[in-house]
Amino acid sequence: MEEKKELLDQDERVVEIELERLRGFVNHPFKVQADSQMIELQESIKKYGILNPLIVRPRQDGTYEIISGHRRKFAAEKIGYRKVPVIIRVLKDDEAVVSMVDSNLQREMISPSEKAFAYKMKYEAIKRKAGRRKCGQVDHNLGKKSIVGTAPNRFRGISKSQNLFLKCLKKWMTEAWDLLRQFSCHF
Repeated sequence: MEEKKELLDQDERVVEIELERLRGFVNHPFKVQADSQMIELQESIKKYGILNPLIVRPRQDGTYEIISGHRRKFAAEKIGYRKVPVIIRVLKDDEAVVSMVDSNLQREMISPSEKAFAYKMKYEAIKRKAGRRKCGQVDHNLGKKSIVGTAPNRFRGISKSQNLFLKCLKKWMTEAWDLLRQFSCHF
């Protein structure tokens, strides 16, 4: 435990929080399923406990939003845990999205649609966080003018028809994902 404390920020520490005070991440793109991997996780938790604390952030209503650890929470809940170890981090919305996506992409079994939606969420969060540069704005790191928004698609290797297809695909994926969310449970 000493090693883990050194890795935490100065005001972070591992604490135990009741499961009923934990909420799933809004628009969490990764499904939590009761499959063979979940059974293995439950058996591991029964034998060793939760080795890696969940990462959460505080919400205004006194609950905590899970950034990382949806599967561990689900497994702990199924085997009768009432509390789980967590690290509480104060994160802005976009920071939380990036952290949530990064902490889940290393998993082995991620469907292409989950991965695509996660990357889309991360891309949009980074874009909002950094802000878009305007055409002609100088990039002080490179000393060059930006051409954001002015480069025709053919310079990026994308034809007009491919660009139209990608826009339609993005719209369809968003609509399909929204429809799937209406019929699935959030953990």
